[in-house]
Amino acid sequence: MSGPVRRRRRCRTVPLYFFDTRDDGAVIADPVGLEFPNVEAVKRQAAKSLAELARDVLPGVLRRVLAVDVRDESGDAVLTAELTFQARLLKGEPARPEPLQHFSGSYRFPTGYRMG
Repeated sequence: MSGPVRRRRRCRTVPLYFFDTRDDGAVIADPVGLEFPNVEAVKRQAAKSLAELARDVLPGVLRRVLAVDVRDESGDAVLTAELTFQARLLKGEPARPEPLQHFSGSYRFPTGYRMG
């Protein structure tokens, strides 16, 4: 089993991981977390979470830096998945430097949410 495991009991044997998101430096902390059986499953979920975040915030921008930082129950960093997006216009209007845009809302994946 590689997806998140629903929390059903107080005494867990499956580790809890928190998926914090970064959007051009703005951090949105995950206060709930998800349980995964191993780090490989955590890595897959971080990639899926990052792709979902990119799908929602990248349309219409020319530059953006997004990341998902994963920490364990003790707060130790487990991994970071980062995406730097930059589009260059090659035809048409001359490209003007666009300031980095920040995602102004809160983005939180529902508890037990599985992408893909």
